[in-house]
Amino acid sequence: MKRFALIALGLMATAHAADLRIYPGFSEIRENVQVGEKYTLNLPIDHFSQILPGSLTLEGVDVLSQTSQQVMTTLQGQKVLVQKGNELIEAEVVRADDFLLKDLKTGRYFYADPRNIEYLSAPQQPSFQVDFLIAKGGNATLSYLTQGITWTPRYNLNITDNGHTFNAWADIRNNTGRKLTVDHTELFGGDVNLSMNDYPRPMPAAAPQGMMMKAEADAIVAQGEAGGLYRYDLTQGFTLEASGTYTLPFVKPQTKVTPFLSATSYFYPQNTEGNLSRLYKFTSSEFLPNGTVTVREDGRIVGQAQVPNLTANKETQLNLGQDADVSYKREVKTVSQNENRAVYNVTLTLKNNKKRAVQAQFKDMLSGKFEIKGNVKATTEGVLVEPKLNAGEKRTYTYTITQIYQ
Repeated sequence: MKRFALIALGLMATAHAADLRIYPGFSEIRENVQVGEKYTLNLPIDHFSQILPGSLTLEGVDVLSQTSQQVMTTLQGQKVLVQKGNELIEAEVVRADDFLLKDLKTGRYFYADPRNIEYLSAPQQPSFQVDFLIAKGGNATLSYLTQGITWTPRYNLNITDNGHTFNAWADIRNNTGRKLTVDHTELFGGDVNLSMNDYPRPMPAAAPQGMMMKAEADAIVAQGEAGGLYRYDLTQGFTLEASGTYTLPFVKPQTKVTPFLSATSYFYPQNTEGNLSRLYKFTSSEFLPNGTVTVREDGRIVGQAQVPNLTANKETQLNLGQDADVSYKREVKTVSQNENRAVYNVTLTLKNNKKRAVQAQFKDMLSGKFEIKGNVKATTEGVLVEPKLNAGEKRTYTYTITQIYQ
């Protein structure tokens, strides 16, 4: 810290509560303000740096000009106390940028370590000042885009022997360092493209402290789709603390979940073995914005997976990693091979070491032209087997693959 500024904290004093429109990756903040022929806005530099250039505007009045500058009002000329050895002396600040001081008793100049300076009033951080010249004052709307406020959905999927439950939450995070009182909020899901070439990327903010706020279950209302974006309204007001998170229930779709174990291999004439992965076929009756799904079985976390922007009634797969109890082994023997074709005999063994039955799937992917014969299903992509393996069961498949080169 080399300079100090007196920051005008009157932004919220002259503004009513804000309306938020929170898109993926950025937000629009809109505040009603009463302005005269000149309106001055002061924001902490950290907050201003997160505003997308060119987005700060006053709507509803005729703006004649808009200028912005970093305010570098310093402690210059102010009296401070400095610890020099065992003596506490009075000094005057000559330059705050390099802490050049003047000893008021001797009249001599010296540099001081800022840690040894005692201030008679609390110094404040530099700010950024924006001045609007307005043809005629009145009611206006201050609007700007910021990357300091974001929202993310997160989902909890709990699977039991009797079925499953699915819960969704919306986390609204405030990394601006400024407390906001919010009247109305709109959340948007989908992809929004901004011309970011000239926008500086803000410095990453410290991880916010989570704060779970009480909210009604139906606080967020889905408003449908427009222009490829899905909008959700939160009409109740709330306070978004600086560096805080406001969390409330999100959508309540009907969901369908089917667990299974799967492995996909790309065929080549060598013996291979491995484990199947734990997957879930997942379908929602409503659009779901991309987010993290935490999966539990009987109340215990079994993993997390990412769900993309998911169209209603479109199936996706949640992959939670390998299962150590269910394995495959594929043995390959070359029968013949020449420049026209190659023939391989394959033995595939699936083994379930669990004490319960599982639905399994194995895909052997091939490219080019090929023929498959045996007790497996041939698809346009290769070999597919989908057995239900009983507890402790080992099942073997034999098939012949002919790869045709001409």
